[in-house]
Amino acid sequence: MASSVAARNRAVDGAAGTVTHVSLHSADPGTTGASELSAGTAGYARVAKAYGSSSSGSADIVSPAVFDVSGGDTVAYWGAWDGTTFLFGEALNHAAQEYAADGTYTLNSAPYAGTNPA
Repeated sequence: MASSVAARNRAVDGAAGTVTHVSLHSADPGTTGASELSAGTAGYARVAKAYGSSSSGSADIVSPAVFDVSGGDTVAYWGAWDGTTFLFGEALNHAAQEYAADGTYTLNSAPYAGTNPA
């Protein structure tokens, strides 16, 4: 089925427009938000973040999200949440990052085009 860009923008805005927080995951979060990092020694927590309006059928977070990451953790995926409901997630656009010691991770982009598998 063909869809116009306007239809894709509305669909993306419908999902991405409800995002309240983003998260980091050590493995594929699937459809439930699995493998999310834990607080650990660095005090990891989800970061409050919103998506901008879609353009050309995709949207992205409005600004970078900075997370505290504990030594021993691996950051490989990001996720998006509406409160406590997992919405979507994807692999990082670069190789997984392993932390030998406590540090921070900056998620600069978390694009959503509404094509993530269910």
